[in-house]
Amino acid sequence: MPGTTPYQALPYPTGTDTPAGMTEIQALAVALEPKLVMAFSSAADRASKIVTPTEGMLSWLNDANRFEYHNGTAWKRIGAAGDQIGCRIRRNATQPINSAASTPVNFDTQDEDTDNFFTPTSPTITIPSGLDGSFAVLYRQILSASPTGRSFAEVALTSSIPNTPTEFRFPGNTTENGRIVAALPGIPLAGGDTITVNTFQTSAGPLNLTAWMSVYRVGD
Repeated sequence: MPGTTPYQALPYPTGTDTPAGMTEIQALAVALEPKLVMAFSSAADRASKIVTPTEGMLSWLNDANRFEYHNGTAWKRIGAAGDQIGCRIRRNATQPINSAASTPVNFDTQDEDTDNFFTPTSPTITIPSGLDGSFAVLYRQILSASPTGRSFAEVALTSSIPNTPTEFRFPGNTTENGRIVAALPGIPLAGGDTITVNTFQTSAGPLNLTAWMSVYRVGD
């Protein structure tokens, strides 16, 4: 009967075993492989080869240049110091915002996107699968003129985390050219949850908007 190592239970032949060199080498290789840092071309390549991952597995994804571990439920990214996870986007071309109408901000420029959070010309940021955690959200907009009445920016969420608010509203004013800054330091979100921004202003007519937004994970 083969022996096993004390910490990881890797098999090895003992003096009383019937010689079976090829079988014993194969058993050791099969036991050892899941405990290595396994390299794959992509997450899809990994999923096609590891049908049933187990907790504690480590892998490297060549296309994303990152390490991930399996926590027993899903693959999670291993972050390094200075390794930011999230996106920075803008509304670069002016977007007309009609008076007294709540309008989604359609971001058109992507400055950074580490894991496909965002598709340009879309109003929606989607948390990728496996990147659940707390996210810091910062939004800034400027209107082409100050509105004559009310104005606000509304960060709207769809969150599968129980009791997470679905919207945060930040008022503007009739000075400072309609500038609004919204800051959310740590919102719990899971894979598939979304973030959008709606803006509202009342004045004599439409105003043009430019905007900047960042969404980065700050904790698990």
